[in-house]
This record gives sequence, structure tokens and C-alpha cells, in this order.
Amino acid sequence: MTRHPPLRRVVWLGPVQPEERMLRSTAATPAAVRWSEGFVGGLESNGVLCRRIGHEPARTWPWGPLRSRPRPARQACGVTFTNLPGVRRRSLEKGYEAAVRREIATAAPDLMVSYNAEPFHAAAVAAAAATGVPWIPIVLDAPDPDSDWENIAGMVRGSTGVVFLSHWASVNCPWPSVFHLDGGIVTHGTRDAADPSAPVVLYTGARGPWAGLDLLLAAWRLVRHAGARLWICGQGAHDGLRAAVAGDSRITDFGIVTESRLRELQERATVLVNPRSPSYPGNLMNFPSKVLDYLGTGKPVVTTRTAGLSPEYDRVLLFAEPAEPAPLAAALEAVLGWSSERRAAHRIDVERFAVEHGDWRQVAAEFLAWAAGRAGDSSAADGLASGAASAR
Repeated sequence: MTRHPPLRRVVWLGPVQPEERMLRSTAATPAAVRWSEGFVGGLESNGVLCRRIGHEPARTWPWGPLRSRPRPARQACGVTFTNLPGVRRRSLEKGYEAAVRREIATAAPDLMVSYNAEPFHAAAVAAAAATGVPWIPIVLDAPDPDSDWENIAGMVRGSTGVVFLSHWASVNCPWPSVFHLDGGIVTHGTRDAADPSAPVVLYTGARGPWAGLDLLLAAWRLVRHAGARLWICGQGAHDGLRAAVAGDSRITDFGIVTESRLRELQERATVLVNPRSPSYPGNLMNFPSKVLDYLGTGKPVVTTRTAGLSPEYDRVLLFAEPAEPAPLAAALEAVLGWSSERRAAHRIDVERFAVEHGDWRQVAAEFLAWAAGRAGDSSAADGLASGAASAR
């Protein structure tokens, strides 16, 4: 087996959004930032010098700022851009290209890795390729592939390999140079402060239709457990949730919260829920990263079964099937009735699973070993055409 030199310097293209600004943003991306920080931290814990390049997400003007300027941060280069419709993409593209050119000239990176494969990364990817720096995109979100995957191929063309979070994508993708990485599980040491007399179902995350909040609200109407409450955290408006809160005193909408507040709410939760619809467009290619954070609490997690979840999670997740209101309500009711002994035993099972699955340092080490082979393969001009298949 050919041994490739380890990767020491990596450029990371990903979201930049400090918490205090996220809380005031109309385009908050806590899940994206949490995943990105976990991955980059994992790279750095393996001795990699990781330079971050990214922009702060914002809705287009006039709902967002006319000119977006990220706050300076350690080992990070913020991309400033003009946030006007019709101008935004080109402005971002020029900003990323300039930042990557500067980084290549000053630090000579071994590899460039990106959070998704965005259109505004194209010029930066070309600039890296022109100087021999390979590029590996990590595809977290993408449309469902067409029959020959050409729509996805167009996004990642020019890469030396592709990483998918979705287990389904890693198994069904027809290209050889593919790696499956969904993320690390960090055990938070969360106390189980759930109140048996007033059990809480906690949902955190996006409010868009792909995330399943409508399904959860429909299921909640069928939950009859005495004293049960539904808590929602996340950014954005949702007409159904607004109406549900007005009509049901058991529901509380906390909006977007700080990380410390989130941990407090998780401690008091009885069960955490992920109601994402398996049939919603794009969910074949998506992995619900909130599951990683949920499992880090040791609390029971009720979820729908989407294709992005690896079968290994069957050991610790509690599935509501099919993804309809009645089965989801029944699954929630069942966990709300667990004894303290059952909860303690489940926590032990989850902690064992987390150790076997790996934290961010372990997951990043596996990625680096695979990526070193891809970056060291001089014939791998395009990850769609060459390289050895690999999957976790």
C-alpha cells in the first residue's frame, strides 16, 4: 500500500458567524456553524494548521445588510461582499478567489476543503487547481440526484474526491472517490433534570418545510400524556407554529437561543425529536446533524428514518415509522412514559455508541488518512473519474 505524506496545512471554506451576531441575524445558521467548528476543531486536534475562509450568512438587502463584513477571528479570513440581488454571487465569488489566492501565496496549503460545493466557490477552486492545490468538497446539502448524478457532478467537478454526510449518497453514488463522514459525537455531560410530572419534548433547528416542524405539530395534537410540553428552538418565522402556540398553552417557542441556553433546555428535556420527512426533496442527500448533538446529551432521541442516516444509528435512535403524525405521536408517548431506570440504561447505551462512533478528533483523523491518499494521487485530476472507493 502506498503511503502518502500527512496533510499539515488545510484551507477550509465554510460559514463564519459568531454567536452574538447569529442571535441578531435574519439568516442564522447554528447547525452549520456547530458542524463546521466541530470538523475544523477535529482537524486541528490532529495537528493540522487549518485556515478558515468564509462569509457571514445574510438575507439579501433590504432584509439583510447592504454590505456584509464578518468580524475578524483567529485563523480566519472573512469574506466581505455586496449583498444586492444580482450582485451577491459574483461579489462572493471574487471575495473567495482573492482570499484563497492570498492564502496559497503565503501558506502553501496541502489541501482545500469546502462546506458544500457552492457556485461562489468556483473561481477559488480554479485558482487552487492552477497552483496544484487539490480540492475536496464536503456535501452536506444538495438536490436529489438525477438518473446519472450529473446535476451533482456539475457541483463537484474538479475535485479530487467527494465527502458525503448522507449514508444513502455515499452508498449509491456511482463515483469511486467517495468518503462517508457524518460527524463526531461529543458527550456533553448533560444532566438528566427532566421532570416526570411535566415531561418535555424538545425540538431544535430549522423551521423550513424540509425539517419537519409541520409533522411534529400535527403529531403533537395527538399526544395526550398528562403534563407533557413541547419546546421549540430555532430561528425564523413559521405560521403553523405561531398558530399552535396561540392555541395550545403546552407549546413554548423559545426562538433562537445561545449555546449555553440550549444546554439548559436539553438538561430539562425528556426526549429530543427529529421529525424530518423522508420524502421531502433533498433529504436523500441530507444528514440531520442535530442527531449528533442530540446523542451527545445521552437523552432518548425520537426520529423519522431518512436515507441520510447510517444503519449504525438503529442501535440508539427510536424511530417513528412511517413518518406520519400518529406513529410519531405514539413514539413520543412511549418515551415520555419511560421509567428512570430505563432512561439510565439508555444513557449508558448511547455513551458506548458515542465512543465507538468517534468524536470529532477520531472522525477527522479518518478523513485525513483518506484525503492524504486523494491529495497524493497525481492522477486524480477529478474525483468523479478516479480513486479508490472508501466509506466509514
